[in-house]
Amino acid sequence: MSTVVVGADVRDKLLAVGTAEVRDEDGNYLGEFIRQPDRGISMDEMRRRAADTSPGHTPDDVMARLRSLS
Repeated sequence: MSTVVVGADVRDKLLAVGTAEVRDEDGNYLGEFIRQPDRGISMDEMRRRAADTSPGHTPDDVMARLRSLS
């Protein structure tokens, strides 16, 4: 994913509204801005997790494992 660096004026506007349609000066739709909370997770880690196809564990699996530990 590419990174677009904006100036302080655009940054302040986006942070003030939280979510916004982004358009150019001619009104052409460019996309949407949705502020994401800082989760302390890098974009690389988020991409890795999104690409992970392992089946994971159901809540019942987790509870069964926790019960087995006591």
